[in-house]
Amino acid sequence: MLNFAPWFVENDHCLGCKRRLSRVSDSSSRAAVRYKRESNIHYVHRAMAKICQITGKRAGVGNHVSHSNRRTKRRFNVNLFRKKFYWVEEDCWISLRVSASGLRTINKIGLDAALKKAAEKGYLNA
Repeated sequence: MLNFAPWFVENDHCLGCKRRLSRVSDSSSRAAVRYKRESNIHYVHRAMAKICQITGKRAGVGNHVSHSNRRTKRRFNVNLFRKKFYWVEEDCWISLRVSASGLRTINKIGLDAALKKAAEKGYLNA
């Protein structure tokens, strides 16, 4: 058994369902990691970050300001959509997490140019 815990497993418990887990193999996959729970196999999937794959926009942090001017922390989330696009140059469908401004960028400069720009800036993940 390995004696380290990935970021999504806290004290050998799955954060999603709170089950006690022990790791099956040391081959780490990016999509899912296999863990053994008693007799069956339990898959723990990593949560995708709320980041636009075209513009790189991510959630910001700010304050709730009440009428009495008390300030408490809050998050400004990005307006994200899971959208499928037909990529004519590659003759295939691709699925992207795109913000509203990312959709406007794709409409303005085209899908191929937007993907190339996002890839060279490092926003696209395979």
